[in-house]
Amino acid sequence: MPSICTWFIEDVLPSVAPDKFTGYVRDAVTDRHMYIRLVPDMSEVKNALKERKKAGFHSDNFSGVPVFQSDALNTKVDGSSSNLRPAFFTKADLEKALRDKKRDTDSEIIQVTALEVIIQEMKDCTMSKWNDVVLVPPGGKF
Repeated sequence: MPSICTWFIEDVLPSVAPDKFTGYVRDAVTDRHMYIRLVPDMSEVKNALKERKKAGFHSDNFSGVPVFQSDALNTKVDGSSSNLRPAFFTKADLEKALRDKKRDTDSEIIQVTALEVIIQEMKDCTMSKWNDVVLVPPGGKF
């Protein structure tokens, strides 16, 4: 079974940020001992802490890269019983998507999760609640 790093680089990264996925990174995957470190944007960590505080979690730290979601953006796929659930790397992108969908950004509940948790659960369980998540790169549209 491939490591989570190899799985992330080979399967997830090319679909999330193909323009950032270069041949160099692709070649580096052959080294199975290569490690990747995801560093969150501190302004997004602050946004994550604010949203978690609104939800009743009172903590002064957030571990990982924050990913923002709203159930209002879930989209039904034709002929499927499941929804696609966009997850954004910036709160501003999520709010823009809500405005584009004509939703009030203040009244919508914003959920925050660490990217590392999503990746680990996707990898560990074939029936994960994260299997229908679409990671939207910063500045990207859903």
